[in-house]
Amino acid sequence: MNDLPDEPLPAPRPVPRDDRPPLAEPPDSLEALAAENRRLRELLAAAQAQGRLYMFERDGETGQGRWDPRLFELLGLPRQDGVPSLQALNARVEPADLEPFLAEVERGHREPGVHAARFRYRHPDGRRLWLHSIWHSPERGRRALGLIIDDTAVMERAEQHGLARQQLDMLSRLVGLFAWRRDYEDDRFSVNEDVWRTTGGRRQGAGLSRDEFLAMVHPDDHAEEVTPERGRTLGDTPLVTELRFRPPGQSGWRTMLTRRVVQRDADGRVRGMLGVGVDVTDQVRERERHRQLLERFDLLVETTGVGVWTWDLDSGEQEWSGAMRAIYGLSHADELPGASVPDGASNAVLPEDRDRVTQALRLAREDPSRR
Repeated sequence: MNDLPDEPLPAPRPVPRDDRPPLAEPPDSLEALAAENRRLRELLAAAQAQGRLYMFERDGETGQGRWDPRLFELLGLPRQDGVPSLQALNARVEPADLEPFLAEVERGHREPGVHAARFRYRHPDGRRLWLHSIWHSPERGRRALGLIIDDTAVMERAEQHGLARQQLDMLSRLVGLFAWRRDYEDDRFSVNEDVWRTTGGRRQGAGLSRDEFLAMVHPDDHAEEVTPERGRTLGDTPLVTELRFRPPGQSGWRTMLTRRVVQRDADGRVRGMLGVGVDVTDQVRERERHRQLLERFDLLVETTGVGVWTWDLDSGEQEWSGAMRAIYGLSHADELPGASVPDGASNAVLPEDRDRVTQALRLAREDPSRR
């Protein structure tokens, strides 16, 4: 007798299906994984070939780690001694950088994710390295995997640039060098501290407007302005000009010797104008006094009929005044007698005085104190 019930058996329960797309066949997946692995290794090798990237890993619980062999060389540590302890490494971090560095390391132990720290490292040979450490902590207290980036060359260049800038600023203050840049985009002038100090103004982040800058320049010198239209016609040769300027609230015009050059972008388009200037007011005044003195002297010589001549005993070059030429019966178009000492004297002096004058010229040439 059959003990099974007469009602039909329930239909079999369907096996749950995974709605995700099916994985590729195992051989294809392994090949794709191997190809991706090779690509990543090539990228890593290319990055490391630049000489700035070094890999490391360290277990947060045991402190044990593994280093890129080149990292030992970078830090000046013997490879045969193995990966040093954190304490040993910390001893070589610059004291000023140690506290923020340790704080980020401690944060990396507590918080999974990406962490980074910059610090200066004292190499055993006395050099100082600028290092940038970036690491990823996937899980609290577990292995940290990261990179050391050697920023030494970059930071040294930046440090040299900063030093050069400081020296330039110091030189600017010593010689009173004014420097400015005109941006044609917003038509404003960025100026250095000497301009602010000379003008008695307060430094403004936005610099000076065109009208504010030109207000300090003599109206007759406004024609020397390099407008954007004029700038596009200029080459790369500096434009040398004397400009008169007067700081706000001051009386009297001062003279500035300027050198300006257009600034272009990578496509050759004119973007602005760079300029430097030196206050040459005292030199210009001295030059003007000298010119006026010469004019008065020439007037005196011409009215009294005194002959004036100069003779460079080293080069033989000579200059004669109009009265001097008249004494010898020479016009302004005639050549001066003689081309060198003492021949010139023998051509211009009477025979009975020739020996005496020639001897005097010879003594003056041999002994500068007699000149």
